[in-house]
Amino acid sequence: MFSNRRTFVAIAMCLCLSASTAFAGGNGGTKKDATIKIKNDSTAEIGVAVNPSASLLAAQTPEQFTARGGKILLPGETYTVKVKAGSQRVIVLDGDGEGIADQKVAVSKGATKQGFVAGALGFESLTF
Repeated sequence: MFSNRRTFVAIAMCLCLSASTAFAGGNGGTKKDATIKIKNDSTAEIGVAVNPSASLLAAQTPEQFTARGGKILLPGETYTVKVKAGSQRVIVLDGDGEGIADQKVAVSKGATKQGFVAGALGFESLTF
């Protein structure tokens, strides 16, 4: 059936490799990206941005803030963003665009770092 032993061994190895990755769930391994999840547990609307650009930081209106990559969260809402593993900058603004938090967050490969903004208007804080 096979003309030589090398061809048979090569085909057998390909079949074994194919079967092993199928049983392992395809690509397997850990996720390459990390996740940051922020929940608004405060009583006010907030703005959230992860790794903000200079353009986003210069935004003057909520429309500009969201157009440049920021997210507005109503009370009870959650914002989830995929990031590369490592140190990430997270900023949180109140409804008037004033800074509540500007914090570095370290996230490991494949991990999810969860934080929340809590408090009444004027007393918010970001906790991870």
